[in-house]
Amino acid sequence: MPNLKITIGVIPYIAAKYLPYSLKSLIEQDYENIEILLLDQEEGKWTSAKWIRENQPEWLDKVNLMEGPNLWHSGGMNKLMSMMTGDIFVVASQDMLYPKDFARRIADFFEKHPEFEFASPRLMRWDFANLKTTDQIDSLGLQVTRHHGAYEVRQGQIWQDNKISSQHYTPIFGGSGALLALRKSAIEVVKVDGQVFDEMLHYKNDVDLAYRLQWADCAGALIDDLVVYHDRFASRGKKPFWVQQQSVFGDLVFIWKNFSWGYSWLTKLKVIFYVSAKVCFFTLTNFKLFTTVLNFKKKLPKVRKWRTAIKRKITAKQMEQRLRGILIVGK
Repeated sequence: MPNLKITIGVIPYIAAKYLPYSLKSLIEQDYENIEILLLDQEEGKWTSAKWIRENQPEWLDKVNLMEGPNLWHSGGMNKLMSMMTGDIFVVASQDMLYPKDFARRIADFFEKHPEFEFASPRLMRWDFANLKTTDQIDSLGLQVTRHHGAYEVRQGQIWQDNKISSQHYTPIFGGSGALLALRKSAIEVVKVDGQVFDEMLHYKNDVDLAYRLQWADCAGALIDDLVVYHDRFASRGKKPFWVQQQSVFGDLVFIWKNFSWGYSWLTKLKVIFYVSAKVCFFTLTNFKLFTTVLNFKKKLPKVRKWRTAIKRKITAKQMEQRLRGILIVGK
């Protein structure tokens, strides 16, 4: 049995329908060396906190339930990480179904693999409406490309094999912000002014963190035989205007912060073309999105401060390899 203490942080949002399943699956973990931090940020509503107090008051002995102002995902998770007493922090989500051995398997993985600083389980789609699990992949981690687009690996594909490596883990560029486990040492190395997630970002904050972890030479893994099911509640339907704004803003910020002029000319040209094309497309289809560019210009002093503070332990050439999906594990 592993000895590492696991801290799990969850920020519920209109989550009462998930709590009887998702939070229950965390509370019923078979691993005792665990703490669950729950931060309800629904200002003036507190629907999740209210539901727990009214329907499952016995859970209050097993979770640290807090209410507070809306700090969004980045600020809320930063607050919870500042409170952790564990060795590993799990950035968790409300709309997931966790296996009973989830915390124990996370602790066991990090104890057996000191070469990894972060990890993510295999995320599969949860058909919550019918309370069924599926064979559809939700995420096998994050990848940033040479042109600096980012995507969830194999999202939407059907899982046909029991594993994708004989080792039961696969090196990854980054983990989805929906569910990511970080060593305390990794948290400390990427932290800037007390922030692990950049609080300027509401979208692409996980992509930015993944990039900074790579600059810090923190290796990460997909634990492909540990499965968690995800309903991905927040991503359904047509994206409202403010979501489009935050997506474009997130791209501009994470690229400006992490991009290196030491990259090859081909990579530099790809990035310049990608950013120019994306900004032009969005502003032509909805001119109001031009305000996003203006907002970015206002934030440039903060962005530059972050850029200067990022710990870069690998060369631009080594990073380019990782942007191609070539990952070297082990110090």
